[in-house]
Amino acid sequence: MGERIKVDEELLSFPTEPGVVRNQSGRIIETGWPRVGRQSYPTAVAELETSVKKQIKLEMTIVNVGYIDVLGTIRTRSGVFNLGGATLVFELQELLSQKMKNVHQGEVVEVCDVGGGNGFLLERGTIEWTNINSRGYRQRNQLETTLTTLIKHDEELLDSRKNAIDNLVEGMGIELPQDNFFERFDAIVAQNSVFFWSQYPELALRNLYKMSKPGGSVLVTIPTARVPVFKDNAFDMEDLIRGCEYFDCAQIKRKDGGVAYRLEKK
Repeated sequence: MGERIKVDEELLSFPTEPGVVRNQSGRIIETGWPRVGRQSYPTAVAELETSVKKQIKLEMTIVNVGYIDVLGTIRTRSGVFNLGGATLVFELQELLSQKMKNVHQGEVVEVCDVGGGNGFLLERGTIEWTNINSRGYRQRNQLETTLTTLIKHDEELLDSRKNAIDNLVEGMGIELPQDNFFERFDAIVAQNSVFFWSQYPELALRNLYKMSKPGGSVLVTIPTARVPVFKDNAFDMEDLIRGCEYFDCAQIKRKDGGVAYRLEKK
């Protein structure tokens, strides 16, 4: 009982803000985005922005130092921060094949790589796929890609992959998406990114749902080990994914301390 009183006292320190929902430990799990404007919850925005800034600082340190083990899963080699390489390349290509089968004249299939690092996955997943299957989709502007990255881990590599990246968004944390991301994407991929570093995993998952079009799909990798997040020293990401009420979820592979899931928007 004493512990519960302590938790309640912590919650009382946060003001009530429109659209903002916190769990029992005080972690933000909903902000009402985008229907509730950010100006309506300044305390929550400031908290989330502080978290994103800390992550940007960490990633800049990783790039500068050259090799750091982050949560036992994300590592750098030769001074380049590598966000998991090509773990989900074939799954992304298969997803593209399915989405493009149903595209009609004038329609656009939009793909977003959240936390895509140097763009390697997006290049392999889209350019390689279109070269093998159909150049016509690109020629007709029926495939559009967006890559978000907290920092430009390797500007030279990113520049070399401009043909695969139609829109580059720097500094966006999944906790605070752009307003024009709401229900925009047919396919989203988050490979060794969101659920390895977000301090608000429930909110991140909710926002992935909001970013997906009706019928949209999300490919994610998550750590198998329990990891520390805001106010929880041993958070289980698999429990979060499997217990999600707004996606149908299926495990697709398990590799190198991580597990991949495909999520279908209900």
